[in-house]
Amino acid sequence: FDIIKNYIICNLLDNYLLLKSHSTICIIGDGYGYLGQLIKFFKSDIKIIYINIGVNLLIDSYFFSLIFKEEKPLLLDKNNTDQISNSSVIFVEAENVHLLSYIDINIFISIASMQEMNNSTITDYFNIFRNNEYPVLKSLLSNI
Repeated sequence: FDIIKNYIICNLLDNYLLLKSHSTICIIGDGYGYLGQLIKFFKSDIKIIYINIGVNLLIDSYFFSLIFKEEKPLLLDKNNTDQISNSSVIFVEAENVHLLSYIDINIFISIASMQEMNNSTITDYFNIFRNNEYPVLKSLLSNI
């Protein structure tokens, strides 16, 4: 089910021309990293950012690395934000979500995440989304 669901989502993103070359996509709580893997498979020049909690981020990283062995992902922390532009795959621990302010992100995707978060944390995420530099994203989020 997860693989088919993610294929349908990837197909919809592509049909609506949202998977543009050299864009950056942030996926929150990708499960086993399947959606990011599909996007990277179809559009290898897209930068993928995974955000997840603890061991789930490790699982995302593990499964991504099984498929894309040549990639050198970055585990983002406050000491390596200067390396963002050199990485096409970035992993961010949920407690470091504030570091997204260093990255221009075209699309944020959250399929089945945030249910474990409290309202304050969810508000923090949406503030990060709203403060992103892309005007299309800002106009979409202004109605939420």
